[in-house]
Amino acid sequence: MLIGVGAVFLVHITVNAGMNLGLMPITGIPMPFLSAAASYMVVVFVCVGLAESVAVRRRGPIDQSAGKILFE
Repeated sequence: MLIGVGAVFLVHITVNAGMNLGLMPITGIPMPFLSAAASYMVVVFVCVGLAESVAVRRRGPIDQSAGKILFE
């Protein structure tokens, strides 16, 4: 899931940079975190929230004696 979210952001940023430099045709793809489209901003923030949730839940148990997170 994280690879998919990252790929979507990377493609949107690349296409927007290409459009601004005149290397790609102009399309209606919004720029992540900078777009005025409210529905796209909601989708971007939901994707970031899901990615953070995956990152938090991926951690292993905490070793109380050493105070370190144990990775499996």
